[in-house]
Amino acid sequence: MLRLLTIITLFFSFKICYGQSGSCGIEANVSIINNSICEPCSYNGPPILINELMISPNTGDGSLSGPAASGGRGEWIELYNPDLCDSVDISCYYLGNSTTEGTGGFRLPAGTIVPPNGFAMIRGATAAPVPINLLLANGGNVVEIVVPLDITDLGVCCSGTRVWFPNAGGWFAFYDANGNPIDAVSWAGNAASLAGNPCLSNSNSCNSTSSLASYNTIPSNLKFYASPLNGSDHFGLSIRRFPDGGNWQGVGSPTYALCNDPNNCLTSSSVGFCNGQGTVTTSSGVAPFTYQWNDDLNQTTQTATNLCEGSYQVIVTDSNNCSDTVLVNIITTPFNLSTNIQQPGCLQSNGSISIDPYDPSYSYIWTPNVSSSNSASNLTQGTYNILISQGFCTLDTTIVLQNPVPFSTSVSVNQTTCGNDNGVIVFTNTPSGNYTYLWTNAISTTNSASGITPGQYQISITDNICIFDTSIVIQPSIGLNSTAQILNSSCEQNNGAINLTISPPGTYSFSWNPNVSSSANGIDLLAGTYAISYTDGLCSNDTIISLLTTPLPTLIQSSFSNPNCGLENGNMLINGAVGGTAPYSYSFNGLQVQENDSILNIGVGNYPITVIDGNGCSYTQTSSFIMTSGISNIFIPNVLTANNDLTNDLWKIQASCIDKMECQILNRWGNKIFEFNNLDAGWNGKTSDGFQVEEGVYFYKVTFYYFGDDKEESVFHGHITVIR
Repeated sequence: MLRLLTIITLFFSFKICYGQSGSCGIEANVSIINNSICEPCSYNGPPILINELMISPNTGDGSLSGPAASGGRGEWIELYNPDLCDSVDISCYYLGNSTTEGTGGFRLPAGTIVPPNGFAMIRGATAAPVPINLLLANGGNVVEIVVPLDITDLGVCCSGTRVWFPNAGGWFAFYDANGNPIDAVSWAGNAASLAGNPCLSNSNSCNSTSSLASYNTIPSNLKFYASPLNGSDHFGLSIRRFPDGGNWQGVGSPTYALCNDPNNCLTSSSVGFCNGQGTVTTSSGVAPFTYQWNDDLNQTTQTATNLCEGSYQVIVTDSNNCSDTVLVNIITTPFNLSTNIQQPGCLQSNGSISIDPYDPSYSYIWTPNVSSSNSASNLTQGTYNILISQGFCTLDTTIVLQNPVPFSTSVSVNQTTCGNDNGVIVFTNTPSGNYTYLWTNAISTTNSASGITPGQYQISITDNICIFDTSIVIQPSIGLNSTAQILNSSCEQNNGAINLTISPPGTYSFSWNPNVSSSANGIDLLAGTYAISYTDGLCSNDTIISLLTTPLPTLIQSSFSNPNCGLENGNMLINGAVGGTAPYSYSFNGLQVQENDSILNIGVGNYPITVIDGNGCSYTQTSSFIMTSGISNIFIPNVLTANNDLTNDLWKIQASCIDKMECQILNRWGNKIFEFNNLDAGWNGKTSDGFQVEEGVYFYKVTFYYFGDDKEESVFHGHITVIR
């Protein structure tokens, strides 16, 4: 807020000390209230008017000064200052008249100052004193002057015995310090006295003049016939103007230092005299203090009132006769206003000016013409002059609105690439400083944001004075994408294939893991997971492809029996397959067979068994058939009747499921006498040499060898009885 006016101000002065050496230590200053009344002061009339005369008082009639028959000295004169704006200095002014007894006069003392709309009461010594509350020194508007008792006293002159206002008729005039007539009044008769010139009275500090004009020679516009009545006919009544300063209205009850028309009185609140004040305060010195102001009223109080615009001085004197002179400046400040200013924002027209409080009696003139009242809004930067007036008072003020200097902002935007959410926005402000950032959407609180998805973003930047708003669009981009044609491998072979198509079309390089290709195509692939990365040098992407396969059959389930006893009597039953995908078909040693069919007459050997599943995947396993011993039946006889009767003539062993055998015939001494190794052979009771053996007991040792390797050979011992 800018204060247009200052109401109370302290002023300090130079110090001038008087008195005994070393005893001065007084220091004073003055607080002021500036004058706030601004009224036209164009008064051009007489500086002072004779307003009321008491020529026939009830007490002391007969003189203003000097003796009279009834004691005298009770007559009085009321002077009135018709200037409502300024005090009037009537120092050394003359009062004079001429009577049938001679001339008379009185010289006002120096320093006689009458306030605006105020009175000067000039009375004889026996006239009633002015009520104390009406005196100027006590806040009233009356200056009281008591005329000396005797005509020989200083300030009084007389060619007779008294200065007086004859009841039977006379006149009285008022002259300035140079003897120029100001105002004159006459009453009743005694026309001869109108030609006499008043005497010249003297007073200290007053200069003399050569003569005073007679009533007859005073210009007619300055003299008035106040009353035709003889004063002896209206004791206790005064001759007066009505209202104060108006026309002479004859006689009436005296108003003695008071407004004589209560219905038309002008008071201090309704006249244009000044209301500035100065109050003295002392910070050192010895009380009591005296005060002497050099204003028009020569005030002697601690607080001087009714001060108009101008420079004054007050002399403050303490009891040690030490003095301090304080200079005081009063200015006229009729408008107690304050101004509220709202500077426009950055590059905006939103400034405002308001001069408060608003008063409908004021007129407001704005330059440029943006308002006719006390306020204006939506203002651009610039200079505005506002002239405020009320009557004859004006206040001219100039206010400058200034846009704050906006900061400058540059922005760097990286659009998204390769279809990623990788947009970047960076703001740079000049000058550098503390800035606040508001992002919508709330993706950041600083000057930058990264990893931005496509979309529109509102950003508001402020340094708490200026605001910068902007909108930035992050565009979407096209990334690399791939589609794959996949040929899964079959039967767990390396016959799979992957063919990638990259969009958008372009030139790409590829990296495979595992490293089976360097192009978009991979062939002869096993089932498995393939990570393929591709790039055009700017964008890159990757894909993971799982290549499947059709499973192989892993086992043919079967039950079988090996051949035995040297026969091709093995067999097999195919029960099913493990792995692969149904349905299954089987072949045994190249021959188609069915599941759960028995395969018979299998000899020793390795036989391939193949299964083909529903996906055409085949699995071959080999089944090995070996010869086994089987179950052998052995019968060895113990009697031989070798007598050529064709019955039991050959000792022969009966045995089945024997691969081979060895038989030795031993005599009782353990000597081998015969041997054979064929079941079809036998012993005919002869030795190897062809001799018949004798009857008796013989022994045999037979060793049997079985088919296969699953059974050890067995040896049989026994005896044979040979009977002839």
